[in-house]
Formats: sequence, structure tokens, C-alpha cells
Amino acid sequence: MTEFAPPPQRDLPRAAHARIRAHLLRRAAGNPRWPTARRWAPALAGLATAAVLVVAVTVGPTGRSAVPGAPPTAPPTAVPQAAPPGPMPPLSEVPGAVGARAVQLAAACAAVMATFAEAPGQALSIAPGATPYLLNHLDHAGGETTVILLDGRVLRCARVAPGSLQPTGILAGRLAPDPDPVPAFGWLPAPVLAARVTPYSAHPVGPSTYSVQVGLAARGIRTVRGTWRGGRVVDAPVVNGTFILRWDLGADRGAVDWPTLTGVDQSGHEVGGVVTAPCATAPDGSLAWSRTAPAPGGCAPAYPWW
Repeated sequence: MTEFAPPPQRDLPRAAHARIRAHLLRRAAGNPRWPTARRWAPALAGLATAAVLVVAVTVGPTGRSAVPGAPPTAPPTAVPQAAPPGPMPPLSEVPGAVGARAVQLAAACAAVMATFAEAPGQALSIAPGATPYLLNHLDHAGGETTVILLDGRVLRCARVAPGSLQPTGILAGRLAPDPDPVPAFGWLPAPVLAARVTPYSAHPVGPSTYSVQVGLAARGIRTVRGTWRGGRVVDAPVVNGTFILRWDLGADRGAVDWPTLTGVDQSGHEVGGVVTAPCATAPDGSLAWSRTAPAPGGCAPAYPWW
């Protein structure tokens, strides 16, 4: 079969470049959802330049870095994704899971996360050969909960006895508007950010008897405290910037009783608060977390994870 060589690469003529840029600016000025053409002109000029470059170069696969702690590749947004606040500090040993057991737990969670759907019809994208690291782990009567770091993602797994280990979600590293939004790697929209509650039973058969909540804590937070309306308080230690809070349910064993979460710093002061802004940005204005498509200037300051 005859193979044909691709045509030689060449830039678009200057006139074509100018027409593309003028067309984008006219569209911006005529669309009421875009603030003003002047405000978005630099970004649109960049888009026009990108359109020209697409003709001249071939774009390779995106992929993800296998370096521990490196931020994953994210889809383009109106605001650039925040880079981590700095190098990630050395990881601490997880109480009750050190040495070979820590390696085993991290590998098991990474294996089941390979079946996790990052989005409908889209498998979790992890660089081949990336090494998982154990961030936190808790054995409990109804199973176990594990949190790992893998290729710039913070992932969680759980096992409910007598079942097998299952992937339960992403805690950080996938910046995208979502009903359960996830922050960019290295940032949080509040001092404490929790995932959804998972109910458990202490017995293979029967109603839920306790619940577990997993999440992340910002720099300087040493304990995450759950407080209930009746005054009950349960603390969970922060290990490698993560926490696993376990509590027994009340008389109604089938219902999940949600606590109010706060962080406790080294001095014993409680810090926390509900995330009210639709998005959070790093000090340089880059996007760190978003509940909806962010509006420029309408985001709250993000908290560094470490």
C-alpha cells in the first residue's frame, strides 16, 4: 500500500490570522454572557494564536507525570489551574500501617482505583508505572478506609465487611465543576474539606451502626473535630494532610447523623467554616477549586494543603 507523506508545515498568512482574531473579538462583543471584548481581548488573542499553531504543529498525548506530588494535566479553563503551593513535604508514617503493610495497602487501593470512572465513560487517567503512597488508613469493625497519593491525585478506597475493597472517589487533583467538586492538587477551599459520608454496619447483616467521613485538612490543622447538635464531639488526627473520622450512630441506626466539622490547630484553636463562595483561587489568581464555572473576581482565597 502506498504511503503518503503529510504536507509540509507552514504558518497561516497574516491576513488569515487577523481575520480569525477579528472574528473572535466580534463574537465576544456580541455575546451577553461574556463581560466585554476589551476584558477578554488578551485571552482571545491567545486563542487565535493557538488556532494558528494547531495548523503548524502536531499535539502529542497529554498524560500525567509519574513524579510523586506533580499536578495532573487538567482540561483548559477560563482561569488557569493553580500549581501546588510548593514541594510536598516528606510523608509521615501512618499509625498502624508502616513498612510492608503500608506498601501493600497503597498498592491494593491503587489497583481498585483503576476501575474508577473519573467521569461518565472516562476511566481514571494515571501514568503507567506511577507509585502509590499511603497517606492514611483506618481499620474499623465493618471494614477499612484507605487514602493514597497516586500521580498527583488523592484517592480513597473502602471495604465494607464481608465485601472486597472498592474505589470510593477522588479527594484532590481533578479540577472540574462537579456536584461534588474536587480541588486542584495542593489547595483547599476551606480549612477542612470532607467527602461524602459512608455508612457502615459493625455486622455483615443489619442496619448501619456507625459512619466514616474522609477528607483533607489545610496547613497547620492537627485535628479535625466533629460536633453534633446534642453536644457530642469526636476528634480525628490529621495524618499527611488527611483525616478519617469515625462515629457511632444514634438510636436511629439507619440514618446518617451529619456532624459540623472544624479544624484544630497546634494551639488548640478551632478554625473552620462553610464554603460559601462558588470557587477559590490561589494567591496568583489561578483556580484552585470550583463548584460551578468560575466568574473572574468572584472567588474566595484558597487555603494551602501543606
